[in-house]
Amino acid sequence: MWQKFKSNPIHVAIGLSLIGIGAFLIGHDEYFKWPPGSWILFWANDDVTGAIFIAVGGMFLWWVVRGKQSAVFNRNIIIAATFLFGMLSVYQFFHWVGLGWDSLPWISNGLNTAFVIYLARKSDTEDHGGEKGE
Repeated sequence: MWQKFKSNPIHVAIGLSLIGIGAFLIGHDEYFKWPPGSWILFWANDDVTGAIFIAVGGMFLWWVVRGKQSAVFNRNIIIAATFLFGMLSVYQFFHWVGLGWDSLPWISNGLNTAFVIYLARKSDTEDHGGEKGE
């Protein structure tokens, strides 16, 4: 299994990053404070949001560990990770602009988004063996 992790280090790093961010979001129920009274604030601080991050991170690690690696599944989890990191970065940026303080890591999450986009550009887009759509 260690060899699989060594052969897909970017997938492992992104998966662990998503799991870490998800666990952090679950543990901090009042992390976001802007915009006050908004439905966005409810969903941003909800544990379901953190659980989604953890689930997508787990899918990255599962993709690495399983023997047959599907390009279709790879593309889907990369799209999900790009969406999650991108939305988190944008929300944290607007949070920073709205409240005028810099305690949210919107720059680093923006870099995570760029990192996932880089992975998407370098990833194989065709399945090699195995069943279609696996």
